[in-house]
Amino acid sequence: MVPLVGACNVSVVGGGCPDVKACGLTCSPCYRGIGRVTAYCRAPDGGIPTLCVCEFTEGAPCPPPGPPKCPNQLAGATILTNKILV
Repeated sequence: MVPLVGACNVSVVGGGCPDVKACGLTCSPCYRGIGRVTAYCRAPDGGIPTLCVCEFTEGAPCPPPGPPKCPNQLAGATILTNKILV
């Protein structure tokens, strides 16, 4: 039996945060017309929110195969984590 995945996310350092609109542009190539991809900024240490999080819910493929590259890695962006929440 395969567990049902509720959500997963890809976190990116340097993905435009603390500017939420820039984070949204980083996550925008992740959307493939299925489910929902939400972008938000998070502070890993409780300080300035420097972590851009692309969250995949409602059946969105996580992470989707390219192209386009998901997430869009801006200059200096590094994929930090890929978590699956059950």
